Amino acid sequence: MSGSGGTAGIAGSSGTGGTGGTGGGTGGSGGTGPACGNGTVEPGEACDDTNSAKCDGCEACELRRWLDLPTGSFGQTSTTPSGLSGAGAATYELWTRAEPGFFGPILGSFGSGTYQGHFGMGCENTQWYLFTNSAPNQVAFLGSSGVPTCDDGQWHHIAGVRTISGGTMTLVLYVDGVFAGTHSAPVSYLYPPSPLYVGRSPGFVHTGTVHVDEIRLSTGERYAGDFVPARRFTPDASTVALYHLDDGVGTTLADASTNGNDGVLTGTAWSIDTGYTAAQCGGGCVLDSECADGNPCTDDSCLLGQCTSTNLPDATPTPGVANAPADCKQPVCVGGAETFSASPGELPVDDTDPCVVPACNGTQESTLPADPGTPCGASGVCTGNGLCGVCLPGAKDCSGATPRLCGTDGQWQVQAACSAGTICTAGDCAPAPCQGIKLGGPSARISTPAAGMSIGTSDFTVEFWAKPHNEYANGQAIYHMNESYAAHGFRTGFETPTKQFYCGTYNDTCPCGPGSGNPSIRTAAVNDTLWHHVACVRQGATLTIYLDGQAAASDAINVSLAANSNASIGRLSGYAGQAGWDAAPIFLGPTRFSKTARYTGAFTPVKVWAVDASTISQYLITTGYSGTLTDEAGGNSGVGVGPVTASAGPCGG
Repeated sequence: MSGSGGTAGIAGSSGTGGTGGTGGGTGGSGGTGPACGNGTVEPGEACDDTNSAKCDGCEACELRRWLDLPTGSFGQTSTTPSGLSGAGAATYELWTRAEPGFFGPILGSFGSGTYQGHFGMGCENTQWYLFTNSAPNQVAFLGSSGVPTCDDGQWHHIAGVRTISGGTMTLVLYVDGVFAGTHSAPVSYLYPPSPLYVGRSPGFVHTGTVHVDEIRLSTGERYAGDFVPARRFTPDASTVALYHLDDGVGTTLADASTNGNDGVLTGTAWSIDTGYTAAQCGGGCVLDSECADGNPCTDDSCLLGQCTSTNLPDATPTPGVANAPADCKQPVCVGGAETFSASPGELPVDDTDPCVVPACNGTQESTLPADPGTPCGASGVCTGNGLCGVCLPGAKDCSGATPRLCGTDGQWQVQAACSAGTICTAGDCAPAPCQGIKLGGPSARISTPAAGMSIGTSDFTVEFWAKPHNEYANGQAIYHMNESYAAHGFRTGFETPTKQFYCGTYNDTCPCGPGSGNPSIRTAAVNDTLWHHVACVRQGATLTIYLDGQAAASDAINVSLAANSNASIGRLSGYAGQAGWDAAPIFLGPTRFSKTARYTGAFTPVKVWAVDASTISQYLITTGYSGTLTDEAGGNSGVGVGPVTASAGPCGG
């Protein structure tokens, strides 16, 4: 039975040590901040019994947090983590929750250059991915398939395993402990170990918010088949670095292993763990450290953060037994309030409202609001003021193009619609992140290098947002791989007479067109002046053109593409006055050239992309036009000639 004496020490005051029988209380120590074992149930704790010992009825006495990474934020180690190796097997894993629309890197080891990735993990186009690369043409990229989408707003365990056998490296991806794909490549594709990044990394900026918790890097192959992921990791001999992310304050990325691989956080935020671990009876109960018989509670109805009378010990007086009063008096502490001794009739009763918790007011039972974010109703959350709502007060969100603010009642309140040129981002109206240019006359042209575009017979994607205008006739050129019209090139455009987008290939020995292996394929007529997404995709021996995410036409392709001269956006150099080579009358928005088939079926186009390992060149996402069209992925920037002007992009309407 519990010892007498000993009241819980509250943070900021001192307690008196307990004496007596087994399990006597230990005095609290002074302090100014949250501390496990101080007798107060802090945010992030399920209980607190005046000590931090395990297996004594307070298993959840640990302050838990996770790390929030909004757009552009990151954590970084200044040097390569000690123990990270390019030899043998390795395992990289973490728990993460990507908000809807998130796109980009989450965890990786990177050098300062674009193609210097020891490993990288993230979320792209709703797929989890794992990759390593050491040069533009030495990239091993693995995307998940047949698993939950990566930006579903739910917590997932992601593990990447690398093994090496001879000169071959094999990558395996697991999602929630289930095999999600594998890919093999030459071991030369593996870039040497480099500093660790969480969130944004050199050359890779994520869009949207992602939350991370429990990051562990290990030597060896921890997983060789499906497994049940641990929600909290412990360091062992194979641990290179372990980040619990429970700090709650400060800007230190703290390593819990013995290797001291600490880092610095920039632009991040901390959140209280809202209860990802299952409730444990004895950890969620409102008793002190022990039940009357000296054992932890074991009743199955113990609920996290909520007292039920079935959790309480049998405190019925035993007639004729001298210590009966001690059995009947139980120290009770609930809701983060004070401790008192109560008789059985004074113990808190069942409370079916999850948004309030029992509390002490002197020796009388009272209530306090439950922690914000406590689940309630079918799918609601407690607001922190005793109400059950659908959102947390002060939260912001975008409903369509209109911002929403969560009120004190936990309900969404629609705000004013965003004005032209702005979009709803993270609940606020902000300048549209994508830009545009206007090809304002037949001579409009931007000449750019074509580095990385000699891709032979490999898969590729050329995609762009375009909006026709009617300010001049004729002209159809949007993009040519070879502005001198050298052999084995690619072109796409908008034919003004028929108002069709097209794409195709050519060489010096045409026939070209259907069935020739040098296809020229077209969309249906576009008889409007709205923004449209166009994608030309080579997958194997087939070239397909997509309009607004739907396949419009396909044909066989057998040409090996080579960039024999610069690329042109608009009119081809040296072909002035020839309608087929003059600039098309369009506004051009975000544009991307990739060395992979990004689309293999119907899809929903997005207006903002992040540079990734498959990107060759990318324009008009974060950088507008000011006489120079900047390649946001590398060195294929160009200077405008003729009537090329900056304009609003598709994000502004």
